[in-house]
Amino acid sequence: SREKYLKHLKQVQRMSKSLEGRQAIGDVLGLQITEHPALTSRSLVALAMPSYRTPHPATLTATHRMLAYSKQFCDITQSPVLGSSVVHWVRNQLIAELLKGGQPFTHVLFLDDDIVVEPETLVKLLRHEKDIVGAVCATRKDPPRLNARTYEKDTENFTQIVDMPNACLVEVGGLGTGVMLITRKAIDRIADFWVNCEREREVYAAREE
Repeated sequence: SREKYLKHLKQVQRMSKSLEGRQAIGDVLGLQITEHPALTSRSLVALAMPSYRTPHPATLTATHRMLAYSKQFCDITQSPVLGSSVVHWVRNQLIAELLKGGQPFTHVLFLDDDIVVEPETLVKLLRHEKDIVGAVCATRKDPPRLNARTYEKDTENFTQIVDMPNACLVEVGGLGTGVMLITRKAIDRIADFWVNCEREREVYAAREE
């Protein structure tokens, strides 16, 4: 029953707060459960949610739970939800509004309006301490596909990843922005790359004029 499930869940949550309790849970599950290291600094994360129409109710509920959990580890600001049928335009607009408004931030968390996250999703991404890191999601195709790809620099080709390795963090050549955390440093670097035409110089030997 639901009452019994909630009772057991609360018991597990209490046990997980102590080393002995985590060891007991690990023994039952056959796993080694360790405590996450503390974050090296307190980040200021700007949540940016592009939307085709309106966010799904389950997305809003899950996002609120994630924000409530994450506030003990980082500070969070929320940008207004912007809608358009061309979602990548909205992502660019959300970044532009952040920069034009002069709002301080160390990271931007992109979250699509149909994604249901876990409460600890943001904190897990922050703990990796990467300039760009995200969660693998399924695309809306039949059959569903992962939104991750490898990249071959010599041919400039992307290849669909079918099976992800059983690892906590995997380097990929491309990843969808359904759940993606990007540092301010990376955003500034990407902007400089395009504004200064660095790709054109590298690939086409374009000259600065």
